[in-house]
Amino acid sequence: MALASFTRLRVRAWYYLPAFLVHADRSGRQAQRANGFMAGALSADRRHLTFWTLTLWTDEAAMRAYLFAGDHSRAMRKLGQWIDEIVPYQDGIKVTIKEMDDIGQDDFGRETIPPVDKLADWDRWTTTKIDKTGTIEGAVSIDVDDGTYSLRCQIRRWDETI
Repeated sequence: MALASFTRLRVRAWYYLPAFLVHADRSGRQAQRANGFMAGALSADRRHLTFWTLTLWTDEAAMRAYLFAGDHSRAMRKLGQWIDEIVPYQDGIKVTIKEMDDIGQDDFGRETIPPVDKLADWDRWTTTKIDKTGTIEGAVSIDVDDGTYSLRCQIRRWDETI
């Protein structure tokens, strides 16, 4: 089962932006070469110096190996100088599924996975396992054109030690 990592980072001031962007680019290139990396995306609100990252990994071990190595590790040591805050996923993850058969308007399904503490009450979520660390495994049901798809995932609260 894949692991998704979501973060929001806000740069303190414009004059930190060039160094931040150089390290973000290097970290992105490192991720693309890392074992276990599946996909990634960066989004920005440059006016407010805010950046969002999403990376998908084959497992937690692969994500942690990337996290504490090479360019990303060097960038993390400098974040305290550049960043006001780092905020993990907490508001909801938007998921879109696209059928590739004929790609019409009805071949898309969308759901927003709610925060961890609201999963149990969400009718689109089925829990399959909760482990001792608080990681919840389950599936999101997403309706698309001619059926319902099940997206399996793991979700957990932010780990402050990372």
